[in-house]
Amino acid sequence: MRKQFPDRSERLWRMSVADSLLQLAVLTPGDVTAEAELVASCDSALHTRVLTPDQMKALFAAMPRRFRRLDGRADSGLETHLRLAAEDQGWKVEVQVTIDRVGRVDLLIDGWLVIELDGAQWHDDELSRDRYARRDTEAILLGLRYHQFRARQVLEDMPLCLAVIRTILASGRPSCTYRRTYRHDRVV
Repeated sequence: MRKQFPDRSERLWRMSVADSLLQLAVLTPGDVTAEAELVASCDSALHTRVLTPDQMKALFAAMPRRFRRLDGRADSGLETHLRLAAEDQGWKVEVQVTIDRVGRVDLLIDGWLVIELDGAQWHDDELSRDRYARRDTEAILLGLRYHQFRARQVLEDMPLCLAVIRTILASGRPSCTYRRTYRHDRVV
């Protein structure tokens, strides 16, 4: 494959991150899991600043149209995986929403279901657990519903995660009294 995004710092035998992502896009036709991995990888490249928004826009323009679901706001690939699966169910999914008294949440589904996706790296110490318990309480007091999935659940049993979300949504929209702001706009 011809390199489209030369990087002066790369060695001759290496590809730039953008070229690697583009090659992955070309190699994943029709494979839904691989496509989700690619979108998650692109979101992660933006979040970790491995690629700038301008570099990602150039990459995005070179990718096949089926990757137009790139968002760029997710803090982790885990969030992207669940976002894509939830959007496939027809639910409205907002990423990295800041809610007064609660703080920034990973996903907000249909405007009232807060979903947190927690890996052990960031959420397994006592202080983090206390902070998240407080956030859960504030969300409930504001009339929101809240659920937390562990990384392993999302990566190994997405159908179960979607069934849980479907069950919570089926309970009906609560009366919510919250204000929200957004961390930043979509990148691409």
